[in-house]
Amino acid sequence: MKVVDGSKLVAQVQGLKGILNVAQIVVSSLELDEVLQNILHSAMSVMDMPAGSVALYDANTYQLELRAHAGLSDKFVALDRWRVKPGGLTYKILERGEVFIVDDTASADFFTNPLAIEEGIRSLIAVPLKIHKRTIGVLYLDDFKPREFDGEKLELLSVLSSFATMSIDHARLHERTLQLACTDGLTGLYNHRQFKKTFNEEVARANRYSKPLSIILFDVDDFKKFNDTYGHPNGDIVLQEMAIMLKELL
Repeated sequence: MKVVDGSKLVAQVQGLKGILNVAQIVVSSLELDEVLQNILHSAMSVMDMPAGSVALYDANTYQLELRAHAGLSDKFVALDRWRVKPGGLTYKILERGEVFIVDDTASADFFTNPLAIEEGIRSLIAVPLKIHKRTIGVLYLDDFKPREFDGEKLELLSVLSSFATMSIDHARLHERTLQLACTDGLTGLYNHRQFKKTFNEEVARANRYSKPLSIILFDVDDFKKFNDTYGHPNGDIVLQEMAIMLKELL
């Protein structure tokens, strides 16, 4: 008769619940920040880790942006954007492109981040989130003591990360679709429909809190004359440059 390890069975069930939770997120959630927070908490539950974070990766700028976190100090998460440095921990994670484990950071010569050392992180798991061989983010799970990680749980985490990546990609697509619906295709500024929506919200807010509300209106002097003289393509360039200035100044 085969003896079943009860604690092991409970751990497997918890892991499957975590994966089911992420699978449900794929089809039910469209808000990116909500998706990331749920992914993080599901992964922390699967691996029984007290802290963690999710950072999205921009391959064009070699930067990561912190978008979800739990169990970490305010000082540690204050740095919400950082560039990948050759030889550092994140560089190694992205270079390998697979689950990266550190049982004890004290014995890892590449673990030199002063903030992470001060935070007291002693073991970690980092999971590159990849879709179509392209890394879109990193899931970090942290503990404040050295750990040896269970192989079966790591397999569950690997499956969970696949669901997580699909969920993130789905939410990002939805986010881009919404952005296209409320912005002008030429300038990237909010369009008239979005202005009316925001205007109504701000009027209601001003009335609710008895605060003054001002609107600045301006136009471009002799813009019609410029278009007639130099052509509409050059007029478009003027509008685009104005949009850039507005975004930088406001």
